[in-house]
Amino acid sequence: MIFDLYVSRVLPHVNVGIRVRDASLALWLERMMACFGDVRDCAVLDFGSGSGHKAILLALCGARVIAVEPDEAQSSQIRQAAERIGVEVEILAGGLERLSELGDATCDRILLAEVIEHLAPEGVRRLRGELARLLRPGGKIFLTTPNRVVKGPVEESPEYYRRTPFGHHQHFTLAELRDLFDRPPFHLANYVFETHPLTLARHRIFYPLARFDYTVQNTRRFPLLRLSLLPASALIYFSLEVAFPLLYGWQTAYEARRASDEDGGMTIMIEVERA
Repeated sequence: MIFDLYVSRVLPHVNVGIRVRDASLALWLERMMACFGDVRDCAVLDFGSGSGHKAILLALCGARVIAVEPDEAQSSQIRQAAERIGVEVEILAGGLERLSELGDATCDRILLAEVIEHLAPEGVRRLRGELARLLRPGGKIFLTTPNRVVKGPVEESPEYYRRTPFGHHQHFTLAELRDLFDRPPFHLANYVFETHPLTLARHRIFYPLARFDYTVQNTRRFPLLRLSLLPASALIYFSLEVAFPLLYGWQTAYEARRASDEDGGMTIMIEVERA
């Protein structure tokens, strides 16, 4: 049901480069909500919120959301999307330095979705200290990051920070995440690896198709070319929509069996609790 809310209320207004249902993302959002539980009236920090689609979804679920995002263009897009959808999201344009503006023990939930790999080691240590300060006792963190066992050292990655703006500084193993988040004041309560072949297909096949569809539907440039591509866009959209229930069931069953397979998981997802 959380994904139905996402598709109907968030996806039409937030530019995430897709307009079709994605089985991998559906399962991702379900895991986030399984960790967070009922967020009504909870203070939720989305640090490194990107396009803000998860921040806005949490606001729709009744949370009081603070979105911290270093890219000013993205921050502006979050504000515009939240206004169109009719929810309130407090937006802080910036990075770690903005966290010092928040009071101690002010957050019930914290989302770190593909964030810590973008921080240098000293930044990760500083972030951990801020998380310990901001998270209330009994609060929870949902964190996802690339799995170094599968993705390899960051220097071998196309996302390496020396190759791209806002790139990756480091990749982590589960053992390294345990060292960070399974000691006081935190406890690593659960972890899974995103393992399904569809996850890889999403990056290599699904997203290029979805972005093509999204671009054709939303661009106002080259109107004649756009008109000629609309039938292909429609075919892609409806094919993926029809396939969604099968793909979702397949992925859910597969990952239920393989969620602890570190050698096969592209992404590590951990749930952290504060004592």
